[in-house]
Amino acid sequence: MARRPRRRGGAGWLILVGAMVGKASAGEPAPAVPVPVSPAGLTYEQESEPPPPAVVGPYTFNDPRASAVLGGLPFTRMPTPGEPTVRLGLTDVIVQAVGALEYVDNLNLSQSDPMADVIGSVTPRLYANRYLDEMHRASLQTGTRFSKYFDNGNLDTADPYFGGDLLFGLRNLSLALSDYFVRSSDPALTDFAADQPQVVRYNNSFTASAARQFGKFTGVAGYSRTDQNYDSEEYARLDSASNGAFARVGWPWTASRQAFLAYERVQRDYDSEIQPDYSSDDIRLGVQDQLTEHLSGQLNGGYLMRDYEGAAQGDKEALDDFVLGASLRHEIRESTVQTLRASKAPSDNPNANFFQRVTLGWQLTHLLRTDLPAYVGVNWTALDGSGQEDEQADIWAYIAGLSYPIARSTSLRLSYRYAMRESNIETHDYEQNRVTLAIGYTF
Repeated sequence: MARRPRRRGGAGWLILVGAMVGKASAGEPAPAVPVPVSPAGLTYEQESEPPPPAVVGPYTFNDPRASAVLGGLPFTRMPTPGEPTVRLGLTDVIVQAVGALEYVDNLNLSQSDPMADVIGSVTPRLYANRYLDEMHRASLQTGTRFSKYFDNGNLDTADPYFGGDLLFGLRNLSLALSDYFVRSSDPALTDFAADQPQVVRYNNSFTASAARQFGKFTGVAGYSRTDQNYDSEEYARLDSASNGAFARVGWPWTASRQAFLAYERVQRDYDSEIQPDYSSDDIRLGVQDQLTEHLSGQLNGGYLMRDYEGAAQGDKEALDDFVLGASLRHEIRESTVQTLRASKAPSDNPNANFFQRVTLGWQLTHLLRTDLPAYVGVNWTALDGSGQEDEQADIWAYIAGLSYPIARSTSLRLSYRYAMRESNIETHDYEQNRVTLAIGYTF
């Protein structure tokens, strides 16, 4: 039975919308800023889907919002040089449409009975950015992905998303707000035998943060909230609300090296009494270093403590473990960049007392020519769980893609992704191939 979703949070939308409304006036073009990247390391414009939903933390370590008040906001999408843009005073408006055709050979991530399909999709997008200066700007973006499944019509979906952020200065304090809502459909959670619509998840995330310079030290602190709801009775036990507080202090160690100390507290409460609530504390010390002109990296380590609460706690033990993270960026030459990522952290799993996750990733991006970027990458994740499901699994993902500008307003993208999971629980094994051909047009 379908459940009516609840959208909680969203306190920043009145402020965000109000900041975008105003009398149009002449102004200089807004400077280009880096396009935000997805967890796979690809820019959102390289993906056929909208950006992934924001989830709770740790904001202070891995999320773009950690540095929002220091220069980059997660939903800011300034026009790139030569890109068609509608100019309304100090507001840039970008209207895009992306059409894609995808072939997926294992929609339901099943080893024994994989379901293949061809998916056609159209995603209209709109970006609006009002730029006054580096410390006063607002951004909105919205879109809807309309998907048509050729062999499984019951899976057809229309998934909207919208998000925005606001940055403004107040004396010697920098303030930032960010709010994001997304409706996402997941065929892997859908009962194909019952010929039912896809299971839909609703996420809403809100973040407010402030930053201030204290001599050589820079401090960032803030609050976050994420609400997650499913429209399926089967997954209603995962409906939850998370509230978090975070803080980070950074200081220069040497001319090329920055150190930081960060802390985050998260409280996650589930609507269902069969799912244990928890609170967690995560503290880390890290360093960012420009090792050479073409080589930079980050290393952080710390400790995470998580306590489970409520009647559903059962024999679920408290979780305490070390966490590590590292990344390295190497500019091989002007047209070629490779990145390496590694992390080790415990992960929450409803069916496990302890779930260790180790991840290694590599990606190479190369400009075949100035307007022809290509990328390849591989990601490995090792899972080690104990409890109700004593699982050990290896998950591999390989990606490759190529973008080609057909004209000033039109670009073509071809991408491939192969994913494989090998587990000691046979029913958790799967392989999946996904080929995507997409064309984007900017009006």
